[in-house]
Amino acid sequence: PVIVNNLKTNTAEITRLSSRAGCLDPAYQEASSICLTHLGADVEEAGTDAENQAPVAGGERGAPLLPESAQGQSSATEAAEAEAPPAEAPSNRKSAASIQAAPSGELSEEFFEGLPVSVRGRVAFGVVREAYLLIERLVVARNCRFVAGAPLEPVPLAELHAAGAKVLGRSGEQVLSSLRSLKLITFSAKRGALLTRPITKKERQAARKLPTALPR
Repeated sequence: PVIVNNLKTNTAEITRLSSRAGCLDPAYQEASSICLTHLGADVEEAGTDAENQAPVAGGERGAPLLPESAQGQSSATEAAEAEAPPAEAPSNRKSAASIQAAPSGELSEEFFEGLPVSVRGRVAFGVVREAYLLIERLVVARNCRFVAGAPLEPVPLAELHAAGAKVLGRSGEQVLSSLRSLKLITFSAKRGALLTRPITKKERQAARKLPTALPR
């Protein structure tokens, strides 16, 4: 009704000014009169229908009415969301502190798969496990003669490679990096690889019974 009333007022004002200026088109006056008549009839029907319907909010029929307090909270929430910085996408990269070390002397596929791809690359767990068993075996054999206070002697990478361990090249670097990240070995290109765990007396005794040249 408000829109129709405003339209009537505007039309009447246009008609008055046009008549004063002598430029009122009879066709326009007739069309505006017919339009206002139909609009008036529609407004009366709309008013009758509105009385039979529940109150609406926001100009949408059937929309639930919210208390003023809830509306205020909704506006505040929308404003806060608009001002909040966009959330950062989760990163797949793991920091060194988040890498879980394997239990002493134990290598499992679960811990290996927990390493970031940047460390383990595309090397399969079976290759890493085989290399670790050979490192473990050769380190024990090299240090089977216990000398009190003497440091353990690492096994050169060339010797590990000759025994069948994949420790050279890009894949070999990923194998060694994976074992070092799991705190199972330490290694350097010059000195070789060494276990981080101590060698037990039982292992030393068993290694002394083996031949000097270990079979591959």
